[in-house]
Amino acid sequence: MKWWWIGLFVAIHLFYYASALRTDHLLWFFPWDAIQSEKTLDYSQIPHAVLEWRQGGNLCGPFTMPAEYPLLRGNVYHPVFTLLIGLPLQGMSIPTGFAIFSLVKLLISSLLFVDLYRRAGQTPRFVLAAFVWWVFFVQGVEIGSGQYHFFLNTSLYLFLLGVVENRSDTWLTGWLLASLLVKPIALLWVPLLMLRGKIRVAVAATLGFAVLTGIGCLFQGGSQYLELLVSFAGLPTEAPAFHREMVFNLQAVVLHWGAGIAAAELLKYSAGIGLLALFFVPRISLFCGLLLATSYYLLFYSGAFEYHYTTLIPFLVLGLLTQRDLRHPFALVCILVACLPSPYFLFKQLDLFALPSELAEQLQGIDPQRVVTAPGLFLMLVVRVMPVMFLALFLVARALDKTGKDDPAEHPESSGCWLTV
Repeated sequence: MKWWWIGLFVAIHLFYYASALRTDHLLWFFPWDAIQSEKTLDYSQIPHAVLEWRQGGNLCGPFTMPAEYPLLRGNVYHPVFTLLIGLPLQGMSIPTGFAIFSLVKLLISSLLFVDLYRRAGQTPRFVLAAFVWWVFFVQGVEIGSGQYHFFLNTSLYLFLLGVVENRSDTWLTGWLLASLLVKPIALLWVPLLMLRGKIRVAVAATLGFAVLTGIGCLFQGGSQYLELLVSFAGLPTEAPAFHREMVFNLQAVVLHWGAGIAAAELLKYSAGIGLLALFFVPRISLFCGLLLATSYYLLFYSGAFEYHYTTLIPFLVLGLLTQRDLRHPFALVCILVACLPSPYFLFKQLDLFALPSELAEQLQGIDPQRVVTAPGLFLMLVVRVMPVMFLALFLVARALDKTGKDDPAEHPESSGCWLTV
């Protein structure tokens, strides 16, 4: 019976790739900006950046050369990561490269899952972990848009695997550094890693990232990566709107309720201070603390799009297999809701996205049938954001409730690696 379920989950996952490579059926599950009609738009930025660089242009920052294929305004990725990924892809046509790139992601996912089954396939929650691995619906956005976020998730998964299996500092440092080169969100982890005795890992990965960034700046246009990094870190908090890219974070929910930007910013910084304080609580395990820090990034980063929530997959998969708190019924409900399809198509049928005629002229070519307007926008935000927020609050409450208790059997990391009951 277990293999029947896993086969079903894999089949669902293959539908994500079928949509990306051929059918486009997932477009109607998401608003207009989630999966672009020009599906290679995000993918093309790295091979095009390498092409421009090889012809004397910049490796990072705005593009200057015209292209015959859909193209973003510029390349935002780390110069070293851009070269590592872009050099093999640059010699292919964009459609061919996109197809090969997608199939490579599928192959890596499959190999890692087989390895996970070899390690923990007989544990009680493996089928649920397989559900998260293959079905987590927002993967359809990441796959369909040709995003490189997959490499961040893979690096984080291998790092977390090293955490739960207590692997060497070399393993942890290598995969932490790899994640930083894709997107440096793990810089939020550095204080916790140092407080939990992983000082060598935190320092080595951070220094390695600094050195490779310095080397990347030596390439023409590479220094623009630092400017982009600073600008992304300081993205302003903006009220949600139907006519621009939809951001999925807690601040957008607060602003939709009518609170001002000052209140949203106060919430962001207060939560950040609270998170840092929690790092000093011994009962906050390393795994739990890393999940809380990543949840903070999702809830308060002003550029958090829907596909960013795939970052939860490594945590949820390994957490279900190794962390007792994530097996609590409340946590399981949060996890299942986080995995579910976007309710966009259902809300659309209920006319929650009805577009006032006077606003149609502002769409500038956007399909009005895929536009998010209130109250649908608010419901979309709630469905994506609330499971993460409630799961984070639950983990904090569980950890604080255990503070001062000395029963080692209840500690999230005391039961060894893979839970057997």
